[in-house]
Amino acid sequence: MDNIIKKLNKRDLIFQITKKEYLLKNFNNLNINLYCGFDPTCDSLHIGHLLLIKYIIFFLKKKYNVIIVIGSSTSLIGDPSFKKNINFINNKYLIKKWAYSIKNQIYKLINLEKKKILILDNKKWFNSINLVDFLNNIGNKFKINYLLNKQSIKNRLKNNNLSFREFSYSIIQSYDFLYLYDKYKINLQIGGSDQWGNITSGIQLIKKIRKKNVYGITFPILTKLNGHKFSKSDSNNIWLDKTKTSSYNFYQFFININDKEVKNYLKYFTNIKIEDIHNICNSNKKNIIAGKKIIANELTKMVHGKTELNIINKITDKIFNTNNLLTEDDLNYLYINNFNLIILNNYIKLRDFLIKCNISKSNTESNILINQGSIKINGKINNNIKYIFSKNDILFNKYTFIKKGKKNFYLIKWLTII
Repeated sequence: MDNIIKKLNKRDLIFQITKKEYLLKNFNNLNINLYCGFDPTCDSLHIGHLLLIKYIIFFLKKKYNVIIVIGSSTSLIGDPSFKKNINFINNKYLIKKWAYSIKNQIYKLINLEKKKILILDNKKWFNSINLVDFLNNIGNKFKINYLLNKQSIKNRLKNNNLSFREFSYSIIQSYDFLYLYDKYKINLQIGGSDQWGNITSGIQLIKKIRKKNVYGITFPILTKLNGHKFSKSDSNNIWLDKTKTSSYNFYQFFININDKEVKNYLKYFTNIKIEDIHNICNSNKKNIIAGKKIIANELTKMVHGKTELNIINKITDKIFNTNNLLTEDDLNYLYINNFNLIILNNYIKLRDFLIKCNISKSNTESNILINQGSIKINGKINNNIKYIFSKNDILFNKYTFIKKGKKNFYLIKWLTII
């Protein structure tokens, strides 16, 4: 069997790793069982979690035992590795609800690959722990200076914005690793690079208490061009739940990623050979666009399934090909998926519609767009600056499809037709 660490390393999928040289030589002989965690601080995973899901599927395909831990207890504490304490939710009912949603979401993502996985909730063991016993048996294994040297702790202390609750997070999460080591023989934890401090705390705890070596691997965090990671607090976040981000908008996000991101995304999310990826990214614009489509197809299939992907590809082809008209089923699909949807009750001027949709900021700008022939109504250019929508613009008694330029599309749903 090929060494998995070498494969991951070749695709730049390893950001940090303990005992790298040793694992490069011996990984296949270590009887590895691994785990990763998800704190339920929201009701859905987002694209920032995709690489961890991909990692899990990768190991499952190689026949490794994988356990996922839903951190209902740790989410009540709040992970200080977050720049803001946005993930602290002091509501057990919400966390229970979100934990259920995320657990089902993970099962769905894994089941698409027809793999089985064990998902546990750390409240199972934390609910029965005595605080004094925990501090005596676990807390005394951690020195304050060791914790203060954690980068996540340093960053928060700079802003005088760290509670004891958050300060204890690394200790509490490290106990997850110890518990899983004892009960399930887990000897590897994986996670994003922001979890390195928490992972190494667990490794140190097991070393001190059980006198055994265990390991940790982190992967690169997906970031935006500004270097910030994707977060549930972002108003324009891309969610894995289609009720929060439609499958079409999910697909389009990856179609429209920056050219500079294509190379890494191809390495992270596809099985394309590295030399072929270099050829794609070092060639012409047409190949870069093809690379984006490969990424969008791969991830949409992974998250939403092949049937949904086929529908999206069919509709996308029609939208960008003026010779193919959208059917009623196509428009119904876009409506259900909240495709740049505008609800209108009365016929309004075209230029007012452009302002209402934030396509333009003023009548003057609207007039320029219309005069230039940049606006199409149901596939036909309209350059009448005084134009008012009418019944003739309504398809199937309910829709109007608007196109601005080459890439911007909007769907009007009419509530009243006179």
